[in-house]
Amino acid sequence: MARYRKIDPRVWNDRKFRGMSDDAKLVFLFILTHPSMTALGAMRATMAGLASELGWETKDFGEAFREASSKGMLEADEEASFVGAPNFVKYNAPESPNVITAWRECLSLIPECDRLDTLLARVKAVIDGKAEAFRKAFAEAFPQAIAHPSNQEQEPEQEQEQENKDNATAAQTRPGRNKSATAADGDNPGFTTFWDAYPAHDRKQDKPKCLKLWQSRKLEPRAAEIVTALAKWRSSKAWTKNGGEFICSPHRWLNESRYDTPPADGAHQPHATGKSAAAGDDDFAFIKGEIPAAPITPELRELIRQPPQPGEPGHRDTPQVFPFKKTQPVTA
Repeated sequence: MARYRKIDPRVWNDRKFRGMSDDAKLVFLFILTHPSMTALGAMRATMAGLASELGWETKDFGEAFREASSKGMLEADEEASFVGAPNFVKYNAPESPNVITAWRECLSLIPECDRLDTLLARVKAVIDGKAEAFRKAFAEAFPQAIAHPSNQEQEPEQEQEQENKDNATAAQTRPGRNKSATAADGDNPGFTTFWDAYPAHDRKQDKPKCLKLWQSRKLEPRAAEIVTALAKWRSSKAWTKNGGEFICSPHRWLNESRYDTPPADGAHQPHATGKSAAAGDDDFAFIKGEIPAAPITPELRELIRQPPQPGEPGHRDTPQVFPFKKTQPVTA
């Protein structure tokens, strides 16, 4: 995944960008700098999951995303969970042929769909304007992008049509199984919300296995509670470190009942109102005197090694009582 991104400051002079609402601008910059964004300018994500990261309603996020998409700033294939920025590579061009070779690993992180084919065509157009070494590296790393460039948009449609036929045949041969799977999804809307809210990552897989675990533990009634707990984990230091390097699989997260355990790093969590509490609102209530301090007994003071106060035994201003001890006279 790309660790560094370039954002041209001239974007603020761009007519399309200036014409967008503040929400659309935020969504565009959020996608552009998202930890899961690959060096090709696309990633696997869902509208519900991205909205959850910002603490927005899915509807509001979708409207802002569609506004940016209508300006050609963003693109998505919601069925394939594909999200991308069309001009990403244009402003994040490779600095050497070795960078293009490393791009090959990005393909396994991006869902296959028509949008991906179009993306590779745009990337090829950028590389064609560079030196021969760059073009050679691209041809070796992405042979599928140059094999049949003229049929690049037509072939996916044929493959999709064949896939639809195969799915229809499978539905006829296994009607009970498909009906069962559809019923399972419909009977567990809470799981669908959980799955969409789980951060996009290469470990986010085995959805049927996760659903089976969800059902076996009867977690559907606790869906809202689990999604709330997941939001805390998403904003934790452990999961945001190094672009989400330590995010576990959803099956492991459920299997270890992490929804009952808050993140160990003590990440700040939002209030029920949806607005983050500023430092000083609640964290320093004790200092401000809003919470009365408990009396400190001599025993407690001894435990915390706090000096004795005036009037307490051991203080310098407190009279000390020493028991008299009779001594024997010294004889020669």
